[in-house]
Amino acid sequence: MTGSYYDPENTGDNWSQLYTHGGQHSGDYGTGDEYRADLGGFAEQPEGRHELRTPLTETGMLARPYARTRGRTRPDYDLPIEALVRTSDHAAGDREAIGLPEHRSISRLCIETRSVAEVAARMRLPLGVVRVLIGDMATMGLVQVHQNGLVSGDQPSIAFLERVLSGLRRL
Repeated sequence: MTGSYYDPENTGDNWSQLYTHGGQHSGDYGTGDEYRADLGGFAEQPEGRHELRTPLTETGMLARPYARTRGRTRPDYDLPIEALVRTSDHAAGDREAIGLPEHRSISRLCIETRSVAEVAARMRLPLGVVRVLIGDMATMGLVQVHQNGLVSGDQPSIAFLERVLSGLRRL
């Protein structure tokens, strides 16, 4: 097993380590193309290579993704997975104000408005981890969260249900 470092913004931070497994792959964890925020997309991987991205701690030790959220699994900010996220003007103009490497990656990725679920998929991190990270960023004013109004309380909004009904009638 060989290792190489993935640094999404070429800052020298040991954000994650990629492990290359030759031949067989056991499981469905992190295979396929690796998302590169600095390239604005996915980097091509040679055929037959499978990579697993695991965050590193400050000392270089491997850490679970939830270690980056200090074990929190729920955000302090009400954040449904369909909520739209966009980098705030403050964060876009002052990248030095963004401390964590994950926050910098999310900030760069959300220059274009994206859903929370899409951010998680593109970063190849668990949805719960990304929800906590984006919730922290929203609290700090680094991102703007736009609720789509599809749900009012525990029930879908009337406007949303009317749009669904209208779409079904057109079928």
